[in-house]
Amino acid sequence: DLVARNEKFVSLLKQVAESCIANNSDNSEADLSQTVISADNVAASVSVEQGKTVGDLVALNIGQVGENMALGQARMFTAGAGVQLAGLCHPAAAGHTDNSWHCGRYAAVLAYKSSG
Repeated sequence: DLVARNEKFVSLLKQVAESCIANNSDNSEADLSQTVISADNVAASVSVEQGKTVGDLVALNIGQVGENMALGQARMFTAGAGVQLAGLCHPAAAGHTDNSWHCGRYAAVLAYKSSG
């Protein structure tokens, strides 16, 4: 997909992810928990841009990116004490150098505990 290589699209994707994290906390004591956020709740989430919802951000960016976009559900994984998460996305966005987060069409998340 050419749109996935668009810098504005990748920036929007990061804003959506950051907004989901900021608006959904998991206080579970479990080693690993998963929160599923519906598409409607993602769209209604307060965005990291003041005064806008995530849905507003997407609507404003449709013209700038040049593609029609729709929000889907989001999944948030939270690791408990002693649990590490590792992730991989494929294909990764071209030119994406920020290792603090990953984006791509397909994703895998591995939760593990190290012994010793």
